[in-house]
Amino acid sequence: MTKLIDDRIENVKKSLNYQIIKNYGIKINVRDVKELGSHRYKVSFNYNKVFNIIDENSKTVYVRNIYFQNIYGTDVIAGEDLVLPVGEINRSITDEFIDLRQNLFQKVIADKDKMIKILKNIHTTSAFLNKFYTILNGLVYGDVITKEELKKYFESDKKYEKYVELIVDTELAEYTSNNDLKASNKFKKILENNKKEPSLAVEEAVSKILSKHYEYIIYALGIRQIKPYVNMIACMHYISEHMKLNKISISITNLYRIYENIFDAVPYIKFQEKMNSLIMSGIFSREDNTILLNC
Repeated sequence: MTKLIDDRIENVKKSLNYQIIKNYGIKINVRDVKELGSHRYKVSFNYNKVFNIIDENSKTVYVRNIYFQNIYGTDVIAGEDLVLPVGEINRSITDEFIDLRQNLFQKVIADKDKMIKILKNIHTTSAFLNKFYTILNGLVYGDVITKEELKKYFESDKKYEKYVELIVDTELAEYTSNNDLKASNKFKKILENNKKEPSLAVEEAVSKILSKHYEYIIYALGIRQIKPYVNMIACMHYISEHMKLNKISISITNLYRIYENIFDAVPYIKFQEKMNSLIMSGIFSREDNTILLNC
């Protein structure tokens, strides 16, 4: 009796997968089928996007995938045509990609050494974060920014209020009873550790702000210039960790395709320009046309 039930469920799964391939393509497939009775079944679906990664040194082709489980579920009646809500499923896939990206870039922005290299060597990123540098440098060389001085900053550009708020929220500064802004003990510790190079202390402080408030800085403040660099590094982490391809030597073209799959479609020349900046910063290294992520 068990064998007959298993065969019936397996036949339902095969029939559904055939309809999916015919009508919706190969990226969606049946995850699980459970019998509900009266020829009705509860069905869940997975998303599976397959692509190739080539190790340029060994000329080995690795087949890998982006795989999301249980992106949609519904009840079906055996023998009826399967109609899937494409819009709802696409939204579910989009949400899964958002979670994937967030997990990846959080790993990068939590890496202090890599973030400091970006800020220190890729000057377009630090230039657009200049308001953080202005306030933090004021605290480095003056210890306290008076409320009168703060007022002048706020009057020159109201955005300064938000920048100061983020600095305080990251516990790098605090208000005195007179509403002056002073360096916190946390920031003073960073300064003490970098007393021979105050600018490095400021870079470390900015990296901490980015680590805690990255999405707000990117989307609410509109400072997107750092985003592609973080995403490129995140792609290399994805290849080495999620796809179990540590120390792979990958071509720029191949990395670009993976970047498009996970993050954004960008012009290839722009991608190359930013890639070159990461190479010059020491985060990536290049051999001929292949890229390696430095530890």
